[in-house]
Amino acid sequence: MKIVKQYVNDEKVLALLWGYLRRYVSDGGKFVDIEQGISLGCPMSPMMGA
Repeated sequence: MKIVKQYVNDEKVLALLWGYLRRYVSDGGKFVDIEQGISLGCPMSPMMGA
């Protein structure tokens, strides 16, 4: 997101992107926040180059 913030100044757009990019993975009943990359099933994956 640091790189995206250099090009996008609109906080609403950044919040929308963050909502798509942020995800959690269950690891033995414990949810872990994934801060890097996007899931391949995400509707934005073609746009983000995943």
